Amino acid sequence: MALSAIEIYNKPAFACREAVFTVLICSAWEALLKARIVRLSGKLQSIYVPDGRRYRRNRNGEPLTYDLRKCMELTGLPIVAGENIDKLIRIRDQVVHLAPDGALASIVFSLGAANLRNYHKLISDWFGVSLNEYSFFILPLGFAYPFKRLRLINVEKTNPGLSEIIRDITVMQNSGIDAQDGYNLVCEIETTLISAKKVSDTTDITAKIDNQATSGAVIVTRSLNVTDRYPFTYAEVIQKIQESVAQAKQGHVNDFIKKNSVKGNQKYCGYSYRSKRDEARGPRPGTACCYNRDLIDYAIVEIKKLTGVQQTLAATGVILPSAPGQP
Repeated sequence: MALSAIEIYNKPAFACREAVFTVLICSAWEALLKARIVRLSGKLQSIYVPDGRRYRRNRNGEPLTYDLRKCMELTGLPIVAGENIDKLIRIRDQVVHLAPDGALASIVFSLGAANLRNYHKLISDWFGVSLNEYSFFILPLGFAYPFKRLRLINVEKTNPGLSEIIRDITVMQNSGIDAQDGYNLVCEIETTLISAKKVSDTTDITAKIDNQATSGAVIVTRSLNVTDRYPFTYAEVIQKIQESVAQAKQGHVNDFIKKNSVKGNQKYCGYSYRSKRDEARGPRPGTACCYNRDLIDYAIVEIKKLTGVQQTLAATGVILPSAPGQP
């Protein structure tokens, strides 16, 4: 269902893409949360609405299941993730009556981009399902979309229902309640269009003709700065992990990096060389590493599990060995 929502949103020409996206992504969340409830309880009946000793029935005579908001409550969804879904539910409930103005496009994209990040994180944490093989994002590219910060939208000329949602989001952002434990309320995109005359050797993609090829093949290479791909230093990684896992120590991070062979794995880490000569020599014991957000999210999940086990053992009087020092 979530993949269907993304596919609809990313179609080059599709009327009412925002409206259809909100309906489908809310359905996807309801299915995910109900699966979580059933997994925890071990009973399918745990998602049915009770009516005395029986279960309430819908108009078709089938057992009535909990709605999305009740499922959010039963699963103890993280606050920020829940608030994000709540805003999309409010849009879904009135989306049939909304005109496709600029505010709708902007707010659905901002909420939707964050919503998919949260969905991906929870389905991975809860069920161990990786969606990395899918293009699990919505595209911000377009010639008519007025993408900008929500505060710049003329709220007075916007649908009253949307205006209220925008005000609520603004209040939460101003209060600092817009990101927590790897979850996001909204995401913002800043784009810049560059003239072809200004493309230089600093661009991400370089193409050239291979003179040795018999078919005149084109070689395309992609080169990004290390800090663009891996924006976090070792110290920043520790700080962000400790913000999510209070019990996390430097040794836990070191153990995780070593155990999972993070260094040298381009999925999570890149070496920061001081010169081309150092790069040609390859990594040495003193070569600094930079890390990406995927590494932080992965480490948070694993270290939460580890510290939970350690706390249980400590409660039984088992003394654990201290973790090693900084790698």
